[in-house]
Amino acid sequence: AVATRLAATLGTAAPRAQEWLVLTPRDRMPTPNHVAFPKPPKAPDGSLMYERVLSRAEQEARRNEAA
Repeated sequence: AVATRLAATLGTAAPRAQEWLVLTPRDRMPTPNHVAFPKPPKAPDGSLMYERVLSRAEQEARRNEAA
């Protein structure tokens, strides 16, 4: 607002939005070659299927069983 009033007072054109600040439309966004974290597959009921991650206690228990 201040820059616009100052530009109008000095008789110069108000600064426009810079090209690098304008958002690229979604349909023109480049697609990545590799997806770092792909979505897990879905089960027939719609829930996500994923490999279970053991808790620290479960990992230690398995180590103790193996030893």
